Amino acid sequence: SGIALTYTNPVGDVAGIEAAFASIAAASGHPELVRAPLLPIGHSNGGILSYDLNAALPERVLATELSKAGNGEPLPAPAALRTPGILIAGEIDTPDRIAAIRARFFDNRPRGALWAWVEEEGTDHTQVNGPEIAFPFAEMVARMRYPAGASPVNGPVPLLALNEADGWLTDPDSYKTGLADIAPYASYAKDKTTAGWLPNKRAAYIFRAFASYHKATT
Repeated sequence: SGIALTYTNPVGDVAGIEAAFASIAAASGHPELVRAPLLPIGHSNGGILSYDLNAALPERVLATELSKAGNGEPLPAPAALRTPGILIAGEIDTPDRIAAIRARFFDNRPRGALWAWVEEEGTDHTQVNGPEIAFPFAEMVARMRYPAGASPVNGPVPLLALNEADGWLTDPDSYKTGLADIAPYASYAKDKTTAGWLPNKRAAYIFRAFASYHKATT
């Protein structure tokens, strides 16, 4: 009922991906694939593609990840901001890449982006433990946003919107203190417009386990 994609190498632009789906749909005899919801999880160039797929096709993207990739649409349209996302930088990656990923979060979270950001401790551009948060995050969000009983066979799937106030928030810089601050939206006492957003309690606790610095083990 959907397509899950994992990108770790450059695979072309959004138009190229749409052309590939059309080719797969024609070859497989499943024309509905051209309108199936997407769950793009990407690292490096794949992270840019995951992010830009959401910027271009927000009505089809369930969740997105920008992992250790600094480019991508700086200010996506409002519809793209409603797609939950995880933005991951590497603590010792290149300064320009870290700054670009940070900018994607801090420029868009005040606009209502349902995103959280973190610098993975002690890592450079290499993918290390990113999948430990990206995959459960994507799985949770997909279950929350995919309408029960819907199928692209019957037409476009109208993805369910998530209510910002139902989520959890995290102080966007607290992860470096040793334990990332997390709290339900209603009880978060700091600035909600700059706090990282997570869809539920489980996602918030997984985020804290991944994001917090000075852990005894990976």
